[in-house]
Amino acid sequence: MSPEKVMTNSFFQLISYSKVCFIAIDEAHCISQWGA
Repeated sequence: MSPEKVMTNSFFQLISYSKVCFIAIDEAHCISQWGA
């Protein structure tokens, strides 16, 4: 999943209504691009 997809409202709605406990980030170099 791309960083752009993760930042969409549809993704936030999906995880809000599901039982997601955590999200693993495989592309660690993307974290700095996301502002973390």
